[in-house]
Amino acid sequence: MPPRKEPVRILVVEDEYFIADDLVRMLKHEAMDVAGPASNEESARAELDRGGVDVAIVDINLDGEVSFAVAAGLRRRGVPFLFLTGYDPAVVPPTFRDVPVLQKPYDADAVLGALGQLLPPA
Repeated sequence: MPPRKEPVRILVVEDEYFIADDLVRMLKHEAMDVAGPASNEESARAELDRGGVDVAIVDINLDGEVSFAVAAGLRRRGVPFLFLTGYDPAVVPPTFRDVPVLQKPYDADAVLGALGQLLPPA
């Protein structure tokens, strides 16, 4: 991902502690400001209500519940996002078929590349 003048604020919505921690460390290494990690819909909504989120990474399964309400909230706010999941991409409803889906275990370069595609040019 090319360097930016302003830090990117990224919301991480992930309920698995070790994955969330790994994502946060990777993103901070890339000089991104991390909101979260949010481990459920309520905490994700609270982070969004604080504002200033530029982009998000959303796990589809949050402690046994699907995160499509979080995705809908991101879309309403105009925040681009990607799904990072162990689920088959076929579970994504038609309303979110335009959203990038990356599989776990994830490749850091693929995540950063997808995020770079979602953000407007620096």
